[in-house]
Amino acid sequence: YGKDGIRPVLLRKLEQVRQQTGKDLIIVVRPSDKSTHRNLVDILDEMNIIKAPIYMIGSISEPEIEVLKRDNLYND
Repeated sequence: YGKDGIRPVLLRKLEQVRQQTGKDLIIVVRPSDKSTHRNLVDILDEMNIIKAPIYMIGSISEPEIEVLKRDNLYND
């Protein structure tokens, strides 16, 4: 999180979608059972910092968990 974490990625995507479609990026935050309360608070803080116009919290699916496991991102 922070200016050297996910923020630059989100800012680039927000701008890219606006330029290509003229619409706002819709961000869906899907915490896994490995996520902490702090992780969720941190990403919601990032949504406010970047002024994300549309975001929501959703449920993570089993195929998404498999991708996280495959990429070695599903850990404590």
